[in-house]
Amino acid sequence: MKKRIKYVVQYDVNEYSSEKRAIAQSAVNKAGYVISALEKAGYEIEVISAAWTGNKRGRYKKRKVSLGENASLTACPTFGAKSKPAKFLRIFYALSWLFFYLVKNTKKGDVVLTYHDLMTARPVIWAKKIKGFKFILEANEKYNSVSERKFLSSVEEKVIS
Repeated sequence: MKKRIKYVVQYDVNEYSSEKRAIAQSAVNKAGYVISALEKAGYEIEVISAAWTGNKRGRYKKRKVSLGENASLTACPTFGAKSKPAKFLRIFYALSWLFFYLVKNTKKGDVVLTYHDLMTARPVIWAKKIKGFKFILEANEKYNSVSERKFLSSVEEKVIS
């Protein structure tokens, strides 16, 4: 039986660069390495990305693409937005999608590796409370040590603990 792992990270592939997903190239590079290492270790990996579009218009459907022999990417549906309320709604929609996707597609005992991202932290933790999957946090650095935002600091401390 193949070992399986779900990897939550803001990720996309160059083929869809016109969608301008909210991703950091450094995170994509690191995730690419992690995906490759997990494949070499014999895992089947499903990368789950809640990265929303940065475009001002357009609708983009959920998509699943192959990243290799044993890796795939599931990207959330998203839509373009111009106004501040619409931009907020776009982010809220992506994070809600992530929560419901994890609730629907994980079960107790599944392993979910999560890139250290304060935006996706709460949906993942809430889904974990409901489904009881094993949660592994890929923490590279503590953001609250370089940020003065108290709200983000409290979220980060809860995620790490």
